[in-house]
Amino acid sequence: MDKKWPAIREFVGDVCNFVFRNVCLLGLPAKEARRLELAVEEVFINVTSYGRKQGGASIPSVRITIKKDKDKLMVRLIDNGPEFNPLMKEDPPLDSSLLERPIGGLGIFLVKGLVDDVAYKRDGEENILTLTKYMDREEKEYEDYPP
Repeated sequence: MDKKWPAIREFVGDVCNFVFRNVCLLGLPAKEARRLELAVEEVFINVTSYGRKQGGASIPSVRITIKKDKDKLMVRLIDNGPEFNPLMKEDPPLDSSLLERPIGGLGIFLVKGLVDDVAYKRDGEENILTLTKYMDREEKEYEDYPP
């Protein structure tokens, strides 16, 4: 399953519907599908906000592929924006107040908590972020993440 959108916020609903519908069709339980959908929404919104090249007027695109491979389901978000590896950001300090925390980093922290694995690579002019959910795992424990 594969679909492409311009990285414009107005398409986030279409993106989320595409992901939820298709991962459910592939057998992911609805509760876990909603978590995966939220992770995809966060990444898509980040691309719409920060995905333009410096000084560039062109809007990047985001292609989403969904693949089931044995016991895992992988959702890849592929964009043609500037190179950016969100996994290089350190997790935010959760023990300090919101006013004391540096801006940024909460989104990818949330994404990492919603899926079983996150991987990034740059291939030519494309950022590829792969979100993985394991099909045979019980519901992920969230005790390491804020409520």
